[in-house]
Amino acid sequence: MRLGILAVLIFLGLLLMVWSHMEFIHLGYEMTRLAKEKEALIKREEELRVELATLTSQNQLERRRKALPLIRPGKDQMIILKEEGR
Repeated sequence: MRLGILAVLIFLGLLLMVWSHMEFIHLGYEMTRLAKEKEALIKREEELRVELATLTSQNQLERRRKALPLIRPGKDQMIILKEEGR
C-alpha cells in the first residue's frame, strides 16, 4: 500500500515538473513574440510621428495653401453665424 502511494506521489511530482517546464517554454515563446510586437509598434509610432510632423509643418501647409486657388472673401460674401443663447 505504501509503495503504491509513493509511486503515485512520485508520478504526480514528475508530472508537475514536466508541466511547469512546458509552461516555462511556452511563456518564453510568448515573451519573444510580445517583444517583437512591441518593437514593431514602437517603429510604427515613430513613423506616424514623423508623418504627423511632416503634414503639419509650416512649409508643408504653406505649399498646400499656395497650390489651391484660394482668395480671401469680401465682407459682403461672409455670413457670420451666432450661437443661439448668447
